[in-house]
Amino acid sequence: LFEAIAIEAKVRAREFDRQALSNLCWAFATVGSTVPSSSALFKALGHEIRHQAAKLAPLDIVHAAWAFASTGRATVPLFQSLAAGAAPQLHRFSAQALSSLAW
Repeated sequence: LFEAIAIEAKVRAREFDRQALSNLCWAFATVGSTVPSSSALFKALGHEIRHQAAKLAPLDIVHAAWAFASTGRATVPLFQSLAAGAAPQLHRFSAQALSSLAW
C-alpha cells in the first residue's frame, strides 16, 4: 500500500496542502526505506515544501525537518526554506517543537 501511495503522491504533490505534505513526510520517514519509491516521493515533497515554507505551521516545519533529516534526504535549499519559514513565527512554537527543530 505504501508503494502505491508513494507513486500517486509523487505525481500529485502539488495538490497537497501544508499539513498533507507534513503528514506524508512523517509517514514515509517512519516506514523507512522499505518503500522503493520513497526517494522520488521525498524529492517531490521537498520541492513543494520549499515553495510552501512560508505557509507552514510550526508542527509542519518540525515534522518536515525531522523527516528529511532522519532519512538522510535533507538538502541545504530545503533547510534554508524551512528556516525562513520558521524564523518569523518562532514565538508560536511550543517548547517541545523548538527543541525538536533544534535537534
